[in-house]
Amino acid sequence: MASNTLAGVEFAAPVIAARMKEFDRIVVVRAVGERASGDPREEAKERTLRRHFREDRRAEVNGARVSVHVRRHGDSTRAEFPGAPAGSG
Repeated sequence: MASNTLAGVEFAAPVIAARMKEFDRIVVVRAVGERASGDPREEAKERTLRRHFREDRRAEVNGARVSVHVRRHGDSTRAEFPGAPAGSG
């Protein structure tokens, strides 16, 4: 599956959400004004960010919006994901 990611391949939506929950901080880089496309994987990312993270910082750099999301205070949700090797996806 082609995507606009650096790796060029993304997992299925449930796997992406589970992997995101493994981290305390997530950095998102998008073109300014760009929103999720309606793709299930993009929707899973947006939903996981809304439920488990809060935006801590945002900056615009060379036409890109860079935002840092940190785990919401008191959210101890962690995913146990045995599916893919560390660093993949």
